[in-house]
Amino acid sequence: MLETLSEPSAPCEGADWLELSCLMKHPASISKSVLGTYFEKLEYEETELFATDIFKHMEWRKSILPSYPFSIKQDSVRSTCNAMGALEYLFPLLLSTHDFFPETRISEWSHIGDLFELFCTASIKQQIGNAILIGNEFGGFPSDFDDCLTEACKIINEKKGPRHPKAKDFQDAGVDIIAWRNFDNRKGQIVILVQCASGKNWASKGGDIRRRLWEQLVFWAVEPMKALTFPYAFDFDSPAAKDDWIYCAYDAGLLLDRLRLARFDFSKSGIDYAPISEWAIDQIEKIKLYLVED
Repeated sequence: MLETLSEPSAPCEGADWLELSCLMKHPASISKSVLGTYFEKLEYEETELFATDIFKHMEWRKSILPSYPFSIKQDSVRSTCNAMGALEYLFPLLLSTHDFFPETRISEWSHIGDLFELFCTASIKQQIGNAILIGNEFGGFPSDFDDCLTEACKIINEKKGPRHPKAKDFQDAGVDIIAWRNFDNRKGQIVILVQCASGKNWASKGGDIRRRLWEQLVFWAVEPMKALTFPYAFDFDSPAAKDDWIYCAYDAGLLLDRLRLARFDFSKSGIDYAPISEWAIDQIEKIKLYLVED
C-alpha cells in the first residue's frame, strides 16, 4: 500500500488513498484486515471502523459509476486494470490527491487547470453530444475574447451579441466550456455553460458564470443552464452531504464531480489527450516512491 496521511483523514479521503493504493498494487488485492492492521501500526483510533467506512465509500462509488475501475468484495478490494488503463478516472483522482505527498503537490495551477478543462471537454463532449473549450490554449480559438466568441457562435448555431465594451478585459467571462445538444439545424437547443474548478476551493466557483452578462454576449434562442465540474468525488455518506450537494447546485447549476465526469472513453472522445497522459505518468512515478510493504 501507499504511505497514508500523517493525520487520520475522513473516509472520503481515505477512499481516495485506497484507490491510489490499489492502482499502484495492481493486480494484487488489499484486504480489510490488512487495512485495519496498517492503521493500527500508525496508532489510528477505531481502526476497524475507519477501514469499514472506507470500504463503504468505495461501494457507494461503484454503485454510482458503472465503469468504476475497482472490484470490491466483502473483505477485499483491487483495481480491475493498471493505472493508465483507467485514465478517465485516474486523472481527476490524481488532482484530488495531489497534496497527499510532497513530491506530487501541484505548483503550476494554470497549466493543470488547462489540462482539467481539456479533460472535462472530452467527457462532456461524449456525454452531451457537443462541446467546445474556450479561453484555453488547447481549445484552438483566438485569444481575443470577442473573436473567440464570434467563431464559437458559428459552431454552436447561436446569434452573437454586439461587441461588449469591456470585451478586451474578458478571458472567458467565467465560462470554460460551452456544451450543447441540438435536434436539427433550427434555432433552439439544450445549452450548458460550464465552469471548471480543479482545486479544493471548487465550491466557491459556482457563481463565476455571470448569466446576465452572457445574455448580452449571445442572443440565446433558449436560456442556457449552468454547470460546475470538479475532480473530487463528492461525499454522499450522510444527510448533511446530500444537503450540501443541493445547496451547491442552487448556485452552480449542474454539478459534475469525478463520478460523473469519468463516464466516458478517451479513445472515443475525438480529443488529443496526450498532455493529460504525460502528466499522469509523471505523477504515478512520484507516487511509487511511497509504496510500502503490506
